[in-house]
Amino acid sequence: MLYGVRVCPQAPVYEQASGQNINYQKSAIFFSPCVGRGRREDLMRILNIRTVAFNEKYLGLPTMVGRSKFNSFKSIIDRVWKRLQVRKERLLTKAGKEVLIKAVAQLIPTYSMSCFLMPQNLCHKLNMLMAKFWWGDNSDNSKIHWISWSGLSDPKSCGGMGFKDLRDFNLALLAKQGWRILQHPESIMSKTLKAKYFNNSSFLEAKAGTAASYTLKSIIQGRDVLKLGLVRRVGDGNNIKVFSDPWVPDVDNFRITFNNHYIEQSANANSLITEGEGRWNVGIVREGFESDVAEAILKIPLSRSRIDDA
Repeated sequence: MLYGVRVCPQAPVYEQASGQNINYQKSAIFFSPCVGRGRREDLMRILNIRTVAFNEKYLGLPTMVGRSKFNSFKSIIDRVWKRLQVRKERLLTKAGKEVLIKAVAQLIPTYSMSCFLMPQNLCHKLNMLMAKFWWGDNSDNSKIHWISWSGLSDPKSCGGMGFKDLRDFNLALLAKQGWRILQHPESIMSKTLKAKYFNNSSFLEAKAGTAASYTLKSIIQGRDVLKLGLVRRVGDGNNIKVFSDPWVPDVDNFRITFNNHYIEQSANANSLITEGEGRWNVGIVREGFESDVAEAILKIPLSRSRIDDA
């Protein structure tokens, strides 16, 4: 609490540095039960902001995520259920149901899923609600589900309906946030997360500790999905490990398996580049790797100007 009082006079500095003005009408403070009423009122008066309940929402998102993640986000289930129930009494064709699921039901949790990792049981519950709506279930009559939801989530070209599996969709949205951090390291979000959680490492190497916010823990889950398809871009080769980093596009998993003694296991990619010339050392590459791997490496373009690896 005293930290908040100390920071408050620095608000103009924050506004000048970030270009953003603090909206005190939308700002709030949360108190733990052990804070007395008198102290609460004093702090609210000093900070000029209101108090907020633990379960209060802002822009549809919980202001705080407690231990029970399901309870924090269960309002999404109610919103989806209400949208589907309103239209249940109407006679809808399969085409109408498809449009309703894709354009309404599956879009409701999009904003929340782009910020937080939803519990698996919540995603499963939402998938089941949409499956019941698709097959025509109601309180009096349970219909046979001829195809599982995972089958309905397949592309139409593969026999499905192209519905989203919300767990996969959630991870994809969080991976997109991770990509934004990588592509825009100078953004306020990137700088804030780096300064607080991984100041001495890169985002790709960051670990979410027990004290990390649920936002970071969620983005880390998306980052791990993102890493499955990331490939390093070769610049000067100083920061790319030949046998551990993903950097060769035409090789399985983009990684080279260590199976020879000609090149050290800890070698960097710059050991394969002719110094000062900005081109691959063809002799070393062909001698050190099998023919298909060597050709894949030699196809990677190099810049004659020394640029950092990406």
